[in-house]
Amino acid sequence: MVLPTTSETEKPADAEAGKSDWLKELEQPASAPQAPLPHAPALVLQEGESADFDLGSVDVPDWLTDAGAMPSEAAIASDARPDLAPATLPTWLEAMRPVGTFRSVVEILPEDEQAVESAGPLAGLRGVLMAEPVVALPRITGVGSTRLSISERQVAQADLLQKLVQDELRELPTVARGRARLPLLRWAIGGLLLLAVALPILLRLSVFALPTVEPIELGHLVDLVAGLPADRAVLLVFDYEPANAGELEVVVGPLLEDLMSKGYRLATVSTRPTGPPLAERLVRQRGAAYDYQNGEDYVHLGYLSGGVPAIQLFAADPRAAVLSGFAASVDSNGGLAAGWNSPLLEGVQSLSDFGTVAVITAGTETARAWIEQASPWLAGRPLVMVLSAGVEPMIRPYYEALIPQVNGLLSGEPAAVAYELRNGKAGPAVARWNPFSLGILVVEILLACGGVYGIGAWLVQAFRPRPKAKRP
Repeated sequence: MVLPTTSETEKPADAEAGKSDWLKELEQPASAPQAPLPHAPALVLQEGESADFDLGSVDVPDWLTDAGAMPSEAAIASDARPDLAPATLPTWLEAMRPVGTFRSVVEILPEDEQAVESAGPLAGLRGVLMAEPVVALPRITGVGSTRLSISERQVAQADLLQKLVQDELRELPTVARGRARLPLLRWAIGGLLLLAVALPILLRLSVFALPTVEPIELGHLVDLVAGLPADRAVLLVFDYEPANAGELEVVVGPLLEDLMSKGYRLATVSTRPTGPPLAERLVRQRGAAYDYQNGEDYVHLGYLSGGVPAIQLFAADPRAAVLSGFAASVDSNGGLAAGWNSPLLEGVQSLSDFGTVAVITAGTETARAWIEQASPWLAGRPLVMVLSAGVEPMIRPYYEALIPQVNGLLSGEPAAVAYELRNGKAGPAVARWNPFSLGILVVEILLACGGVYGIGAWLVQAFRPRPKAKRP
């Protein structure tokens, strides 16, 4: 291969001086004689030749022989050796170097003296390399445990918690109870009320005159009862507990007698399990004077279970809501004249087929449930509420509204007395008028005395001279 050259005149002098000899030889003209390259026989075997040959018979050129002979360490001049300083390890690295277990020279024992591996995947083999001492030997973790930093507040809370636990485990000594003191004031008030109610009954005292003024709603209720259709039954809802029977039976008694005196057929139902027995008891007592018989003049539909949803279902479809009756009677043919099988309810298919619906209750929520769930299904039929005196203020807005949902209202002892006087027959309401009035009078006097005592105690405490504080 011949490299392209430039003329001698174009080369600078310093470039000519820096060239090596082998480069100058390459730049000579091709016509100049060149020394032949050393010849080395090829070591490629031909077909038929044997692979067993003597490497010593091969002629090796001198230049290759000289290149393979390395000078000994003594032949190298001391000035030609490189001046290498021994390595200096940092202090932290020097401290990490193992001292007792480090071996610079690995000694290989004879095969017979080598230990046989007894465990692991290399079990049964000899001459297995041992793990590095740093890895094989157990070591303590380098992460040291630190102590918790606890403040004084935390120490105080821990002590408080410990004291609480100790107090729970400690048994308290039994304290001798003092002699119980009788609540004389309460006993005096109870005895006074009992005496005020019992004296008019025992001595037949007539201290208070009967009321001469009737409630406004009583006149409307009497006119409503007088205008009911005679061919339709009246539905009475007995939704009160036995604890309220003493008050409500006196209030509803005049209404019940007014209906019986006009010959209306009666049907009863209740959303409480105790309602049907209370209905049978009251209707039998009041109907004895009018010869009312079960199954002929009145019938009990029984217990309506389910609360407010049951009221809505009964208002929408009475026959599907109540399937059985209560206190069944036997007709002339030997069958049961109870529930919807009674001939008294032969033409009743919906709630509007009753002449009117009268709800007797001492609960505000029960009264509201019947008003809101049953009134849309009455189709103009009147709804009467017979209530306890404490419930009446909550239901009165339904009665006095521009579009009333309650068409008749009866509540309280005074209204019951006035109703009996209208009927011309004195009953339990008139008999209880004097005990009721005297008991109310005693309660009012006790309340007034309690108020005076409280005001007097406050005045004494307010105007009592306070002791002067002693000066130090």
